[in-house]
Amino acid sequence: NVHQDILNLIPDFVKYTTTPVINNENKPETWDIDALNRVIELKLLPKDTNFVTKEKVENWDYEYFIEKLIEETINVYQQKIDRYKEMDIDFSEIERMVFLKNIDTKWIDHIDSMDQLKKGISLRGYGNVDPVIEYKKEGFEMFEDLTASIQDDTITLLLKAELKKVPAMQKEEKKDFVTNQ
Repeated sequence: NVHQDILNLIPDFVKYTTTPVINNENKPETWDIDALNRVIELKLLPKDTNFVTKEKVENWDYEYFIEKLIEETINVYQQKIDRYKEMDIDFSEIERMVFLKNIDTKWIDHIDSMDQLKKGISLRGYGNVDPVIEYKKEGFEMFEDLTASIQDDTITLLLKAELKKVPAMQKEEKKDFVTNQ
């Protein structure tokens, strides 16, 4: 069950998602409300939510805004899970599949990237750089990028994707195409 892991990733994801749009954490009145709402609706909340309003910006500081956005994101996510539960869809299985598929795919790409780094790292010695130190440094940066990418793709997909229950196709009766003549 990865549900709690998903919930634990949401706060960092909310901060990561809004940071590029908020140009000054300490001055909410300088925020571009329309751009902020677009980013929030693209990655976190349903379309036409308009979570950020002029009144909120005037009365909230950055920390309170982030706290409220995290609460709203988790609340909308829980409502989605409850909605699917009523449709007899096991969303915990969906969470697990999405999370593991993302890890699997990105881990394979990461291994390939590390292999490429290993093949080319010896050339760093010609630039008076210790290849071992560079390998460790770049490998660590690549690993951090890997984990951020897994979190981003997993949370975005789980928050924004909508499922539809497709009725099972009924089997057609076998028709006898052989005729007796």
